Amino acid sequence: MTVRSPRSKVIAPWVRTRLRTAPGTALALALLVAVTAFLAAALPRSVDRYGDTGLRQAVESA
Repeated sequence: MTVRSPRSKVIAPWVRTRLRTAPGTALALALLVAVTAFLAAALPRSVDRYGDTGLRQAVESA
């Protein structure tokens, strides 16, 4: 049984292994996550803006 002090934490040792064995794949995954997060934040805003523009045009024409 291994006893560790409270200060010696092992935080996700697989991350270091993944970065050493496949850095290109890890970078591609990080880029995919970043693009997905950007689209998830930007798409609803653009859809709302499009709907607001349509509503304004309908009100102006009425």
